[in-house]
Amino acid sequence: MLPGVAYFLLFHYGALVGDVIAFKEYVPFDGLWGSPWVGSGNFRRMFEDEAFWDAVLNTLWIAVLQLVFYFPVPLGLALLLHTLTWSSVRRFVQSVAYLPHFISWVEPFLRSWAWKAIEAL
Repeated sequence: MLPGVAYFLLFHYGALVGDVIAFKEYVPFDGLWGSPWVGSGNFRRMFEDEAFWDAVLNTLWIAVLQLVFYFPVPLGLALLLHTLTWSSVRRFVQSVAYLPHFISWVEPFLRSWAWKAIEAL
């Protein structure tokens, strides 16, 4: 039982100590306990800032656009694949559709970039 209690104290409650920074005018050189306490002043300043509300509205707008345009596409693809009678074609299309989720696109980009750099020489 002691390891479980130690786990919860360390990783669940110990991590909350860092949340104190939100209520302080944090200066890294003064440390967590040397920085002055401002209470909810940081939150007041954040909620009064027009850029914060622009960011909130942009986030909500992007979420709505994703629901409208991005969510129906996988449903439509699933319905179209369900109507295919050839299972080999269905498996191929599913593999091609899911392949980008499993490939890191950094590596092919770096290979093409290196290839273009070699061609430039």
